[in-house]
Amino acid sequence: MISERFSRIMGAFIGAFVCMATVSCHKTESPSPEPVSAVDLHKFQDGIYFGDFWKEGFADYYFIVSSGEIGYIGEQQDYLAPMNEGEYVMYFDLWGDVSADHTNPVVPEGIYKLSEHRANYTFNPTLTFATVNKEKVGDRSRIENVLFADGTISVKHTSNGYCVTADVVTTAGVAMQFVYEGEIVLADKSGEGEELDNTHINANLDIDLHRVTRELYSSNEEYDNYILRCFDTDKIANEGMYPSGPGHKIQLDLYTEKGGDIAGTYKVGTRMDYKPGVFYPGVWFGSQALGTFCMQIDKNYKSRFCTIVDGVVKIANNEDGTYSIDCDLSDSDGYSVKASWTGTVEERSMLIEPQTTLEEDVNMVPLKCSTANYYGDFMGNGTINYGIVLANELEVLNIDFIAGMGSSSALPVGTYKVSADVEPWTVTPGKIGFSDAEPSCYIRYEQSGNDYYPKALAPIVGGTMTISSNGGQYTIKFDFEDDFNLSDSSLQPHHIRGSWTGEIPEINDYTNQ
Repeated sequence: MISERFSRIMGAFIGAFVCMATVSCHKTESPSPEPVSAVDLHKFQDGIYFGDFWKEGFADYYFIVSSGEIGYIGEQQDYLAPMNEGEYVMYFDLWGDVSADHTNPVVPEGIYKLSEHRANYTFNPTLTFATVNKEKVGDRSRIENVLFADGTISVKHTSNGYCVTADVVTTAGVAMQFVYEGEIVLADKSGEGEELDNTHINANLDIDLHRVTRELYSSNEEYDNYILRCFDTDKIANEGMYPSGPGHKIQLDLYTEKGGDIAGTYKVGTRMDYKPGVFYPGVWFGSQALGTFCMQIDKNYKSRFCTIVDGVVKIANNEDGTYSIDCDLSDSDGYSVKASWTGTVEERSMLIEPQTTLEEDVNMVPLKCSTANYYGDFMGNGTINYGIVLANELEVLNIDFIAGMGSSSALPVGTYKVSADVEPWTVTPGKIGFSDAEPSCYIRYEQSGNDYYPKALAPIVGGTMTISSNGGQYTIKFDFEDDFNLSDSSLQPHHIRGSWTGEIPEINDYTNQ
């Protein structure tokens, strides 16, 4: 039941500090380009209508335009940048009247003034900025941000769509003008009239497989039923059932001759008809899938599926004992799913593998205790249960601990040891699932554009925590261990160490909820 009290991975963990992090790669006050009378922005790139997100009576319009060709940079190839020297990409974030039709949003005409705070007919200086290609040498470019300290943005409707003129002063004190003329098409992300997400993948997939496992799922006198799980990542979790972190799994539900090898050509069968040489078609079971299907876990650890209903699977047994697998499949939404692979098919192991993704020790420097919760005798054994969250801009440490006594007015001081015994003065060990983390765990995020994604995760399974108090200030010291040595005791676990001193927030009392 503890899982009911802790957020999903992309939930409240990062909320306390997301406002402190920048929103663009290298988004610092870099030197401004030479003054120009006007920058002609004539290429529309993308746009989103967020609607009245904050329920304040005005809506958020976000769009991107450029003066030339753009491309992607960064380790994940997820930052837009102008490709040619002297060219710009301009990001607009405007607050204006709510569109009458959220399915066809229109940026309102008017003058928008710079404002650090949300208000009607203003633009956000954090999300409204430009990037310029200052210099290009061969395939390498020097990209700089141009930030704004003052100015106005004019929006007019024209026969060609829009005329948007930004008369701004950069943080370096340089007056600049950016002019865009053309269409602006905004994707509706307002949520107005939106149906529930059906969790379908809704995309063509060409998957680069890394690992394949096999399990003899059932058998009778007429056939053997094998489940092949094909992953595009080397790390798998939950007893070999899911990718560990973002990735894909193609699950093939195959029927072979009794006692035969998995090598062969398989075509889609029909439901409730089991015979060698077919794969069982995928079927929806609520928002998840059974039979032959593909599962996708994204950077937010959200899972999506598609059910495979047509196509061919070819499996060849090679002379060196490896197998070659080729999938050319179609899902129930009309999208293709393709994959090919050669390697050793592993027998599915029920051995629980380490869930941590850490590769080295962590020395965490929390900036605040963002959450403190009191659950009373949640375990029903006379103990008192608490939960706290320590965080900085990109790291979060969730700690669930049990004291011998306590109240909702203070944290009990003392030393706690990680243990699953549910006894006083213990920290409850954690686990990392394919879509959540609970209850004691460490998460490090990375920023990608305006979004944050889990980069490293570790369940807390060992170590200690000490809480002390002096004059209303708490000091929390911790030296925790992950599960890196779970299946090999000769290895050393990674440590998550650190300390924090400060005032805790008001403790939330959940005993009456």
